[in-house]
Amino acid sequence: MTVTYSEDIDNQRAQIAPLLLLPLVENAFKHGANSTTGKAVINIRLILQGQQLDFRVDNTAEHVAKKENGSESGIGLKNIRRQLDLIYPEQYSLSLSHKNGLFQAALKLDLSAGT
Repeated sequence: MTVTYSEDIDNQRAQIAPLLLLPLVENAFKHGANSTTGKAVINIRLILQGQQLDFRVDNTAEHVAKKENGSESGIGLKNIRRQLDLIYPEQYSLSLSHKNGLFQAALKLDLSAGT
């Protein structure tokens, strides 16, 4: 397994709700590394410019289970959306995609309104 992490932070004093990003990283290990028959790859990127957070987690994933309604969101992702709605209403975008064996969770968040 290959895990990479990169960051570009220009505001060391910015605050984010505790443990908010953890489920996205956990999902990469749980659904990416455990479900891949080949070499597992996880890439984590964090960019913080002022109060704007851009967090992305990519992981290999051969299959993404879809629910009957076509959504890809499990309990962890539903909880993250609920938390974001409560703490950062209308201050974020969370997108999920699966393409060419790679699953990506991308969160853009305006920290100026939360915590």
